[in-house]
Amino acid sequence: MIRILVVDDHEVVRAGLCRLLDGEADFKVIGQAGGGHEAVRLCRDVKPDVVLLDYGLPDLDGLEATQNILAGFDGHPAPKIIALTANVTKGIKEECLKIGMCDFMSKPLRMDKLSEVLKKYQ
Repeated sequence: MIRILVVDDHEVVRAGLCRLLDGEADFKVIGQAGGGHEAVRLCRDVKPDVVLLDYGLPDLDGLEATQNILAGFDGHPAPKIIALTANVTKGIKEECLKIGMCDFMSKPLRMDKLSEVLKKYQ
């Protein structure tokens, strides 16, 4: 069972992702956050296996949130962070992977593709 934290500032997107993921036998959503600061705190509290992290958060962008999340797991297994974004620009994927994210997906995405990516981190 892959334990997932869903982070997106759009409530409808977050709720939809949670509902889809909870409908899959291999996944369990253990928390959700609407911003970067909340995501950092929740990661330390619930210790997810994977964080689905919107790149364009209003309080901390995906890069800052990732750096803060990973710093909180110094010496301990950190969650795998997968960036989600609607605005793919040149170099953004490389930047995400360079700072420690494990994967990068553009919105909109299909559930079968998301499931495939998540299962890599089982």
